[in-house]
Formats: sequence, structure tokens, C-alpha cells
Amino acid sequence: MSLIFGRVIYAVNWYNIAALYSLIALDFSANVSGLAAITAAFFVGIALFQIPGGILARKIGPKNTVILGTLISSSAITLSGLLSNFSGIIFLRFVTGFGMALIFAPGVALISRSFKEGSEAFAIGMYNAAFNVGGAIGLFAWPVLGVLIGWRISIVASGVMGLLSGLSMVYLIPPYTQASGTLSIVQQLRKIIFDRTVALVSLYLLGMDVCSTITSSFMVFFLEDKLGADPGIAGTLGSLTFISSLASAPFSGRVFTGLSGASKLLLITGMLAIAGVSVTAIGNFESAVLSTVIVGAATQTAFTIGVSAIQMSGAQSQGHGIIAVSWVNNVSLLGGICSPFLFSFLVTSFGYDLAWALIGLFSLVFAVPVYFARLRNSAEY
Repeated sequence: MSLIFGRVIYAVNWYNIAALYSLIALDFSANVSGLAAITAAFFVGIALFQIPGGILARKIGPKNTVILGTLISSSAITLSGLLSNFSGIIFLRFVTGFGMALIFAPGVALISRSFKEGSEAFAIGMYNAAFNVGGAIGLFAWPVLGVLIGWRISIVASGVMGLLSGLSMVYLIPPYTQASGTLSIVQQLRKIIFDRTVALVSLYLLGMDVCSTITSSFMVFFLEDKLGADPGIAGTLGSLTFISSLASAPFSGRVFTGLSGASKLLLITGMLAIAGVSVTAIGNFESAVLSTVIVGAATQTAFTIGVSAIQMSGAQSQGHGIIAVSWVNNVSLLGGICSPFLFSFLVTSFGYDLAWALIGLFSLVFAVPVYFARLRNSAEY
């Protein structure tokens, strides 16, 4: 349970600062470019240290790595609420990303061992569901807290919650013994990078991250800017992505456990996610609602199956499953870093309707090749 609670707080601290941007901008007289720098610093930190996090987990164990990452990121978040220097907040957001980069892949290994054998995919689905719960809390509770008690105190509070969750892990997470493997770290990385299945799943999840990032980041603004929706209504509709992701989490793990042909399952869920993004090109409220529901459920299922397959594949039996998951997550994060700039360019050049359709086409390029990956369902490992 400490891992699930920590995952919830992890997601709260991922999203809550964005929900407080208006208050932060007012306090520092910052513009959109300054706020974008906070976001960029976070994603640079979390992307750069995925692989080092996997290597560190191999050295000191996944439990110690998760605890270390939680304490580093939570300390940076706590300090963010105490600084009066805007550039200092940008730096601390980078440190937050660095700390969070140490958590995901080792956390997947730990949560997989927390459930009985054969339920690993379900465990990973629940781990991802906890992230959706935290994301929803961060986006919708923290703006209210920011107004009631101030953005600084609300950020400090979430940082302290993270510190407490990290300390609880010291006592509540059981020891973890992992296969050491016979290859050096350099040999493992080379094997992972040039592994066909890992490469295809990595690119596939990059495409899914594009679908997820664009929908979660721009749907609310699209509803307000293009369709003239009230901010409250737009926010409610935008939250459907998290709700559908949460609802599909247990199902996604069961699908991977019970059905054969993981590559086909990934392709089907990928096509659903791409269709969900593309349908927004119709340009009305109905299509936007349909999009948020489909994209949330489909990408949640895609990430659960993809990460579970890599975690449980031959890479795991050879002792470098954590590094493989780190690599896959590192590649998929490129979608979150690059796609907002691509979507903004497409909207400026061609308008919203065509931009949504082109984002779907862009994701399709990365999704289709996964059909040729050599993947099995969890019962076949």
C-alpha cells in the first residue's frame, strides 16, 4: 500500500504546480514563457535520468532507489514553496524531475513482486491507476487549496506528504532480491537498445504518449478557445481522460493476463487511441467528450500492456528488466516533450481541426510497427 500511496502523491506533485500557474505568474509577474520554462525543466530532468535511475537500481536495489527518488523530488517540491526567486523554482523543478526519474521503473519491479505470480500486469495496471488518481487530485484540488491557503503553503504541503510517503517506504516495502545478470551495464544497455522488441514497444509508447499528452494538455484549452466552453465545463470534460484511465486500469491488466497475442492487443488499443485523438477533428462537444474517454482508456491499457510485456520478457529473466523499462519510458517521454510544440505549430499553421487529425496520423506512424514485436501475454512467460 505504501507504493500505491507514494504513486498517488508522486502524481499530485507532477501535476499540481501546473494547476497553480496562474497564482505563481501573479506572484512573480511571469509570462507564459516563464511558466513554460518550469514545465520544460521538469521534463528535461525526468527524461535525462531514466536510464541512470535504472542503473542505480541495479546497484543499490529498486527499494532504495524508489525511496531516494521520492525523498529528492519531495525535498525539491517543499523548497519550491519557500523560494522567492523564480529561477530557483525552475532549477528545483528540474531536480524534481530528476528525483521522479528514479521512481517509475524500480517501482514497476516492486509492485510486480507485491502481487501473486500471474497477476503482474494487474499490479502494474493498479500502479498506473494510482497515478491517475493523483493526477486528478493535483489538477482539481490544488487550485482550490492555492486560493484558500496560498500556492506556497499548498506546494509545501504536497512536498511534506511526499517526504512522509518516502519515509513510510523504508519500513513498509519488503526487501527485494533481483537477478544480477551476467552482463555489464554497458553490455546490458547495448543489448536493450538494439533489441527489436524493446525498440518497437518504445516507439509504440512514444506514439501513445503523444496521444495522451496532447489530449490532457490541450483539450481544456481547445474547448474554451475553439468551442467557447465555460472554464468550469471545459475542466470537467477534460477530467474525463483521467476518469476513463482510472476505470480501465484493472481491466487493462486482466486483458494482458487473459488474452493471447500481446502485439495484437497493443495494435488494437493503439488504433483506438489514435481514433480518439483524430475524432476531435470533427470540432464539436460530442467528439471532444468521446475523444477524452477513448484516449484515456486506450492509452492506459496500452501503457499497462507495453510496460508489463517488457518487464516480464526475456530482459527480466536476464537481470536487466528495470533498465529495459527505464529505456522504454525514456523514449516514450520524448512524446511528452516534443508533441506540444508540434501541435502548437499545426494549430497555428492549419487550425485545430486538421491539427488533431495530423497528430493522429503522426502517432499512427509509431504505433503500427508494434504488430511485428515478439510479445506474449503474461500467462506465456
